Amino acid sequence: MKNSHYSAKKKQYSLNVLVVVRLDGVIMFCSDPMDKMQDQSLWNHLGLRLRFVGKPYGIMGDGGFTFNYAVKSASRLNIIAFTPHKRPRKAAGSAEKGKLTDVQKRENVEISKSRVIVENTNRRLKMYKVIGTKLRHYRPVRAGEPEKGITPRLIMKVVAGLTNRGIQRSPLRSMDWVPEKVTDEDLLSADGSDEEGEEGDVMDKDE
Repeated sequence: MKNSHYSAKKKQYSLNVLVVVRLDGVIMFCSDPMDKMQDQSLWNHLGLRLRFVGKPYGIMGDGGFTFNYAVKSASRLNIIAFTPHKRPRKAAGSAEKGKLTDVQKRENVEISKSRVIVENTNRRLKMYKVIGTKLRHYRPVRAGEPEKGITPRLIMKVVAGLTNRGIQRSPLRSMDWVPEKVTDEDLLSADGSDEEGEEGDVMDKDE
């Protein structure tokens, strides 16, 4: 059972949680902690795409997500979604990856400036040390058994509720907030993005 909770990426036992927040930082959805589940796998497993199908609102995510289907037969389930552009793969006979266009760089920066609110909310969540520290006396719940004691699911539910309460009292930003215009300096910094073409979200102060 312990091996199922071990993360080779973080080199420790851990659980993954998927959080969806509004533009003002309020948590709209918080999944149960899951083991051995990456963000994209968790998104697919929870069927969250169906909650956005046919809706006038959409969602933004980092470059690790694929929100929509490329197959035309499934395009009716596509949603309004935005993720950063990734650098084109190496062309045949080329030693380097392709480069993003100026328009793609600008769109990446715009997405980064908008979704930084997610990082601000995550920081509020991690203010509760119980989220990032070891949970002692943890016993995984077996199938068919009722939950007992202080479980990761209960902890996440309580912490998310307390975080929302704090954000509602002191919003991270207003719902009519508009990100700052992309500057030439922003585009220059975009040239230094990683190989996956993801833009690093700049952490805004929420205090």
